[in-house]
Amino acid sequence: MDVEEVHAAAAVARRPETLYTYILTGSADCAAELSSPASKFAELLIRDIGSIPGVRSAATYPVLSYPRTMHQWNPGVLTPEEIEVMGGTRYSKAPTALEHVEQLGKEDRQLLRALERDGRASYEELARITGLSVQTTQRRVERMRREGTVFIRAVFEPALLGLPVEVLLWVKVPFPELDRVEAEMLPSPSVRYAAVLAGDFQLVVDAVFPSRAALSTYLKESQWATRAHAIEPAVVVDALKRSGTMALSFGEDLGGYSS
Repeated sequence: MDVEEVHAAAAVARRPETLYTYILTGSADCAAELSSPASKFAELLIRDIGSIPGVRSAATYPVLSYPRTMHQWNPGVLTPEEIEVMGGTRYSKAPTALEHVEQLGKEDRQLLRALERDGRASYEELARITGLSVQTTQRRVERMRREGTVFIRAVFEPALLGLPVEVLLWVKVPFPELDRVEAEMLPSPSVRYAAVLAGDFQLVVDAVFPSRAALSTYLKESQWATRAHAIEPAVVVDALKRSGTMALSFGEDLGGYSS
């Protein structure tokens, strides 16, 4: 991967539609997920992404469903008691439909925008922004969290939890087997994210491990892997963007990447 290609990946990461951007080993130098209305997708792919210097080819796989999203990942580092103290069981585990968000009132939209800018903002700060009382602000935020309109979570590198090996697994599996594969795959704390795709691959899985040996053991011994026609692992060399958040080191010299 040359410098121009790395800068192309960086340009994709900077786009507001981009949820994540990873630099990878293997045949694809970069993987990214972008969220776009269907009516604007062709323009985004052809005019915007296709015109970025360094983009030499691209394969596109529409997402059909999400067996696991990043906010649902439980790495298993907290006990059930610790999760309860943090209020985890009181809040929705699934996001609200977009139509519901569009029906929110002015104050709730202001709260969402403020939390999007700074997820650590205090209720006092949010109250000043909206002109509501602190008590009303707290009630509205708590309600939106219970309904699934708001998810507050930390975005961090898995290596901080002792999981420095991250891979994207591109999986070919018959669609009739997908339900069984998902049921066998999702209980593993290694699986951070899984999406069902339309295209050459039917699943893409983001998984993390303490070592390459652990990754090898996982691929050899996982029951779900026996149902797959093919699995192509690509190691994540660097994450330029995660969950819509740019990496803290982003913007530093990118010229050091080559392969």
